[in-house]
Amino acid sequence: VEIGQKYSLSNGLLLDERMVDMMLIAGLESVKVTYFANAKEQIEWQNITENQYLTIEKNIKKAVDKGLNVSINNVLWRDNIDSILDLTKKCFDFGVSRVQLIRFRDFTTNEKYILDCDMNKVVEKVENAKLQFPNNPRIQFTYPFAGPNFFGKSFENAKEKLSPKEWVNSPYLCPAIDQNYWGISLKSNLIYWCLFIAGIKMAEIGTIDQSTGDINISTNIDLSAETLREKLRGKCSKDNCEYQSLCLGACRSTAYLFAKMKGENDPIYADMDICLTKVYERFLRR
Repeated sequence: VEIGQKYSLSNGLLLDERMVDMMLIAGLESVKVTYFANAKEQIEWQNITENQYLTIEKNIKKAVDKGLNVSINNVLWRDNIDSILDLTKKCFDFGVSRVQLIRFRDFTTNEKYILDCDMNKVVEKVENAKLQFPNNPRIQFTYPFAGPNFFGKSFENAKEKLSPKEWVNSPYLCPAIDQNYWGISLKSNLIYWCLFIAGIKMAEIGTIDQSTGDINISTNIDLSAETLREKLRGKCSKDNCEYQSLCLGACRSTAYLFAKMKGENDPIYADMDICLTKVYERFLRR
């Protein structure tokens, strides 16, 4: 709030009436909660009880009733694609303003994660939900899922689509580009080249001394826009994508994790395994 923050992430279990009142007093306007269409999925993701799932639902409804703008993060994997419509309906009933779909990104331990071959089904479910509940709530893919959807857009229209930023002041889609944003663990004092993969050893680049603020970078990662324009490969290379200078390979951590799992060299410059623009081109031209 001291820096004008208007929104916050929250654990849905903690979003009780007292917490909501404190948020409103502090000037917060919006809150984002992780929520699933049913208790089974929420329990699988969060390791909670069915009663706690019901508490999350109650807290979401109460927060909306008290005047907070509530949006939802929903993590998608192969087994819950069919729940997209049910999730949207529940969010409509609760008064949730937006549903953001996040891709399950554990690419190392199992095959729950969504692949390009699953995306026609995902898009079909999403578009069906949009038809039944037009913009209420808005349903969006987060850019780490599969990059932005530029299908049918001119270069200028695509550029305008990237301009609104929820919480970062960066000209780029991915905050890791140019390394102006890091992930810093206040517990371990470790620094990671992407805040979304903080805690993953292979993403460590240095340390911070919290008492002095001194930073020691032991591994330099070249994620400059200029380098990405030249080194991105596959579908994200400048020769294969007309929007490359805007997108710059979308989410570098998603591409990196997937390429690392496959044993690719220089995974930092790998293309996104799924491109939402190409998915929609394929889907709409069936």
